[in-house]
This record gives sequence, C-alpha cells and structure tokens, in this order.
Amino acid sequence: MTTPDATAPDTAAGPRVLRPLAVVLGIFWSVLFFGIIDLTSYFDGPEWVPMSLLATGWGLMFTVMVAAPLLAAGIWPSLGDVAALQLVLGGLAIAVAAALSGTPAHLIVAAGVAGSAAAVAVPVRRPPPVPRPHLRDWWPGAWAAVGSWAWAGYAGMAVAATWRGLADDVTVGFQHWPVQAALPLALSLVAGLAAIHPAGWALPTTCVAVCAAWLGAVSVIRPEVLGSLGAVWGVAAAVWGVGLVVATWITAPRGGRQASVE
Repeated sequence: MTTPDATAPDTAAGPRVLRPLAVVLGIFWSVLFFGIIDLTSYFDGPEWVPMSLLATGWGLMFTVMVAAPLLAAGIWPSLGDVAALQLVLGGLAIAVAAALSGTPAHLIVAAGVAGSAAAVAVPVRRPPPVPRPHLRDWWPGAWAAVGSWAWAGYAGMAVAATWRGLADDVTVGFQHWPVQAALPLALSLVAGLAAIHPAGWALPTTCVAVCAAWLGAVSVIRPEVLGSLGAVWGVAAAVWGVGLVVATWITAPRGGRQASVE
C-alpha cells in the first residue's frame, strides 16, 4: 500500500464524506434488497430447491456484482473508479434485460445500481499510472469474448422464460427472471472491463470469477431446476471464471498487481 504524502493537497475529503454512503448502499443492496438472503437461501431447506437458481442469480447480482464494489471502494477509495465503472455496467445490464424482457419496472433497479456509482466515483490521490499491457497480451479479452458468447445464450433463455410466463420468484415486487438475464450480461461486460487491466482490475476480475464459479457449482448440484446451466455448462462456467483470473493476472502490466489493490 502506498503512503500518503503529507505535503499533497487534501483531495481525499470527498471519500471521507462518501465512504459511509458507499457502505450504506452496499448494505442496502446486499441486505435490504435481499442479496445475501437469496444467495444463501440455497441452504435453507427443500422448499427452496425449485427456485434455488433464480435465488442464486439474484443474490450474486446484488451481493457480488453490486454490493461488493461499493463496500470495497468504501474501504479502499482508490478502487472508486473501477467500482463505479462496474456499477454502471451492472446497471446497463439490468436495463438491457428489462427492455428485452418487457419489464419496465426493472429500469428502476437499473437506475439505482448505476446511480450508486456516484458514491464511489470521487477524486482520490492515486499512485503513478501503470503501463498498459502489450498488444500481444490479447488473450484475457479473447477469453472474456468466448464467455460472452455463451453467457448471451443463457441471457436469451432467461428473457424467453419471462415472456413464456414460467414459474418465477418475486423479491420486493420485482421478478427474478429479468435479473437472471441481467447477470450473464453483467458478467460479460465486467469481464471485458477486467481484461483491459484498469487500475484496480482485481476487483472486477474477482467479482466475475466468484459469480461464474458459484452459479456453475449450484448448476452442477441442481441441474434439473429452473435457471440451471446444467452439469456440463455449470462446469464450463466455473472453469471460465477461474480462467479469467489466471489470464488477467498473468498478463497484468509490470506493477499492475500491486496497483490493483492499492
């Protein structure tokens, strides 16, 4: 971690004000918006089995993809920029899923997620810029692109489920299928963000990997329930998530690994 320069201008006044807001918003999405509750409902008993994948998707979206960057930036303000980008991309994914699913009410959720970026997109003193990867280090982007193709198919399945009126779960008045469609779109977009190694790239990389591996693992265990990737694609999702971590880590520019957590 870098040591603040006592002679530098105090540009961190914003984070001292917005850190509590980032934490409050993180708690809102993960607790009051039932992110953690739905994520852990898998362990609550057999009555939750039929909707376990839909609950898992909701939980991953609002706990890992939304609350995690807010809480991380609240603790380490230097992650504010990349956290804000992740939140905007998450909001965009929900908006696109809402439009495709014909559920305009979800645009409220999309606006709330994207708007949460205002709590973390604040000026802070940063370390010197880290050189970008050489063009030869193309494979994190290629890996993300390959996954995006598969995730698009899963998103299409979830959109179709909404239009077909398949059994659904509802949390705080919002259907789960559109969020299930938004999750793979968010994974694709944020994986693309991680692949270009922005400052703090470890945050989006980790969030995407956790979601892919978790959703894949539950799908392997419950291949028969609604929203499952199935055993084969569940394994593929987990492998893709781990592969993204390996690809971004190995091709990170010199000094990037340290800067990613400062």
